[in-house]
Amino acid sequence: MLEGRIAGEPKSCIPASLNDRMKIIDRTAIVYDAGRTIYVARPENPQSLDNDDILVINKYGGQICKQDIIHTVDRSLGFTTGVVFLGDFVPYTRQGD
Repeated sequence: MLEGRIAGEPKSCIPASLNDRMKIIDRTAIVYDAGRTIYVARPENPQSLDNDDILVINKYGGQICKQDIIHTVDRSLGFTTGVVFLGDFVPYTRQGD
């Protein structure tokens, strides 16, 4: 996923209007795909991240920010499986396009 990309300076907030561009990396991170750049947030408590869960984000405005609360919900049964607090978003930009 990060191959061919260069890491940039961490950001506290990113513009995020489409939640379908977010995916979970099991017990590791949440990734937001913005096209040429992807943003990787590694929460302090990633053990509740499961790539089969749905992310429920309480965001205000058009951004997702560090320390926003994200609930993970079981895709099949609909119950909450965990809560994570985001860290900084590290941008990784594809080179050579």
